[in-house]
Amino acid sequence: MDRPAPGRARIRITGNAYWARGAAGPPSAFAVEILAQAAAELLAAGGAFAPGLLAGVEEARWSGAPPEAGEELEVAVRLEARLGPIAKVRGSLGRQGRELFTACLVVRER
Repeated sequence: MDRPAPGRARIRITGNAYWARGAAGPPSAFAVEILAQAAAELLAAGGAFAPGLLAGVEEARWSGAPPEAGEELEVAVRLEARLGPIAKVRGSLGRQGRELFTACLVVRER
C-alpha cells in the first residue's frame, strides 16, 4: 500500500485473487475489506482513531466497471463522526479519479 497523502492510499489488485480468475468482478465484501484495512492503517497513522472491529456497513455501492487483476486503485477514507469508541468512516475506491465503490463503515476502536 502506497500512501500519497493523509487518508489516501494506492493498492494493486493481484492476478491470483480468486475472483480475478474468470469471475465477473470482486464481491462487495472484497471492497469493504479494502476500506476497513485502509481505515485501520490510515486513521491509526494519523493518530485520529485506532479501529479494531468492523461493526457495520452502510450505503455500499458499486458505480462503474469492477477492477481487473493488475489494476491500481485509489483508496480514500475519512473519519466522519465519533462517539466514544465508535466511529463512522466514509471510504471510496477509485480508478483514475473516478469512484468505483463507496461505503460508510461503522468501526469500534481497540
